[in-house]
Amino acid sequence: MNEASENKKILYIFSGGRKERLTSDENFAKDFFYGFYNVKEKYPNTFIHEISHKHILIFKQIDSFIKKLTHFPISFSGLFNKKLSRDMTSSSIVYLVNESVMFYSLPLIIFIKTFKKDTRIILFTMGLFSNISYKNKRHRIQELIIRKICLRFIDKFYFLGFGEYKYAVSNFESRKNKFKLTPFGVDYRFWHSKEKYKLEKREHILFVGNDLNRDYELVSNLAKSMEDTKFVIVSSRFSELETIPKNVTLIDGMWWNNKISDSQIKKLYQKSIFSIIPLKQSLQPSGQSVALQSMSSGSPVLITSTKGFWNPDKFSDNQNIFFINGNSLDVWKDRIEQLLTDEDLVCNVSKQAQLTVAKNFDLSHFSSLIIEDI
Repeated sequence: MNEASENKKILYIFSGGRKERLTSDENFAKDFFYGFYNVKEKYPNTFIHEISHKHILIFKQIDSFIKKLTHFPISFSGLFNKKLSRDMTSSSIVYLVNESVMFYSLPLIIFIKTFKKDTRIILFTMGLFSNISYKNKRHRIQELIIRKICLRFIDKFYFLGFGEYKYAVSNFESRKNKFKLTPFGVDYRFWHSKEKYKLEKREHILFVGNDLNRDYELVSNLAKSMEDTKFVIVSSRFSELETIPKNVTLIDGMWWNNKISDSQIKKLYQKSIFSIIPLKQSLQPSGQSVALQSMSSGSPVLITSTKGFWNPDKFSDNQNIFFINGNSLDVWKDRIEQLLTDEDLVCNVSKQAQLTVAKNFDLSHFSSLIIEDI
């Protein structure tokens, strides 16, 4: 490695939950550091900035108006975040790990790219293009922001899902040189379980998730309709339910608040009959990380077939995953009950899913796609 590479400053901007993990003694998965560890190993001058939202009174009102108008959390208050500004302007490459981080930083990004054009800004994309509201008047404003601002000032878009990548290439062809498909990778060594799937040792059906594209109502109705089957739900989206069925164990938590550890979630995967991931139709690669974690642990995944599924070429129904068409309660219930009587099929899907993740969706492979661009 030459001296220039050693001195190249690389910055990852996160929204929360990372620094607490870095300073803890808890063993955790490195999934949601987006290749940080591998990049830092090769480029030691790699750092993390965790955004702390500081609002300037007058700009807070402006930000609120813009969010109401566009449904994008653009923050002019971010212009006055001095530490963020210093970190970004002193870096050669800046990784924005999601759209929320990008929108918070967008006015600052415009400023930096206008006056310091050699800083490369890269976004991990997991729903930016799927969030355009085609059915309402916000569509033109949202598309204008994406086309005229985001696509202009962001140097590279790393798409975590094939569906959204394909959509962007088709609809923003003049900018396709900025697009790269980088399928998300999980920390396979952390999540992996060597124990062979045996139904008799499994205790519950598991649901893990908090994003808005999950069908939470279906999860609730499914648990109520299968009262003799134990369900475990790890989510903060069910706290407002009037009643929790007796067969449901609800664990309040989401990744960034560290209420439940990765090691605890791993144990839940290892004891689960299935992981269920009912989804609303969207281009967003929703459920991707949970599915890959679950598969790594040996727990088979049932997931709604959507146009945003992250990599359809690597997965086949009844081979290494169980796809469900639509979110009908009867369809989901019937499929689960049928699978509970076919242990050989479920065992084979569990085995093949583990092999698929190990070969194609390990964190080291994901990181290599990032490093090759540096």
